[in-house]
Amino acid sequence: MKLKKISLPLIIILGILFDQWVKSAISQQFKLGEQKVLIKGLLSLTFLKNNGAAWSILEGQQWFFVVTTLIVLVIAIWFLIKSLSKNWHAFGLTLIISGALGNFIDRVRQGYVVDMFQLGFRAPLITTN
Repeated sequence: MKLKKISLPLIIILGILFDQWVKSAISQQFKLGEQKVLIKGLLSLTFLKNNGAAWSILEGQQWFFVVTTLIVLVIAIWFLIKSLSKNWHAFGLTLIISGALGNFIDRVRQGYVVDMFQLGFRAPLITTN
């Protein structure tokens, strides 16, 4: 089945709406820092406010993330236009675009991004005898 050009903007809009809905639900139903295990040792929901990038890198540099997001969006949209004939590639790019726009909305509206997915697996400790 071929993705139609008209369905890509719809996927992006639905992705943004889903992103904002999940973040709103987490913000309303969890206390800041509260964690609920979904899969023990692997996946938890944790309500965090992140005003940086992954793992709070460059914390508080909102102007940098706004500019970076705009640049990433332009590049992602360019790649999307170039890959319209490649369904999975185009679909993946729509998810990247909707996620970037969802985080952009958070940063502009709240000054931080709501993070909620936490991976819990750890590499085994290596001990020497």
